[in-house]
Amino acid sequence: MPNDISNSIVPISTTKTIVSESNRQIVFQGMTHVGSEAFYNKVRKDIIKYKRQGFKVFYEGVTILTDSNLRPCSLTKNNTLIKQPSFLEHIDISTDINIDKDYTAKHLYHKANCSPYSIVDIRTKYRTSKIRDYFASQVESEKDMNLLKHALKSTGNIYILFGEDHQENFISELLTKGKDAKLIKSSLSVSI
Repeated sequence: MPNDISNSIVPISTTKTIVSESNRQIVFQGMTHVGSEAFYNKVRKDIIKYKRQGFKVFYEGVTILTDSNLRPCSLTKNNTLIKQPSFLEHIDISTDINIDKDYTAKHLYHKANCSPYSIVDIRTKYRTSKIRDYFASQVESEKDMNLLKHALKSTGNIYILFGEDHQENFISELLTKGKDAKLIKSSLSVSI
């Protein structure tokens, strides 16, 4: 079976971290661009649960523009990898916040001084170049600080859907800069 990769894939874990900060909760659900349907269904249920409890959703609005090579592939007989769903059916644009709104493709291309490839193309084409290094450090760091800025100025409980790679830096900064911020719980989920 050519699409069976069950013997070659390493399980990928994401973390769900809950922090209390200034009489509210901030829940950070780490995300991956590709995962199991079961993982994304769990995230979908969490979004619905937290929205019912009055949480605002902060989300990373990354879109993979070059996903033509991504096809569902079998991990086991009961598990298939899928592309991350948008979850937009659960987002209320009047209250929830797309943290990436400040990081449109045009903004990123301008800052990196490069032609309009998708971010995935840029990272692939320029694997060892300064452009890739720029995206890996500067832009990601700016996004983390933008998320932190929005979280600190926002009132009420927040449920964050953001890439797993952003979580450690964000939680560290939140615990340092947040008012009376305390780590309540951190748990791993296998996304693949």
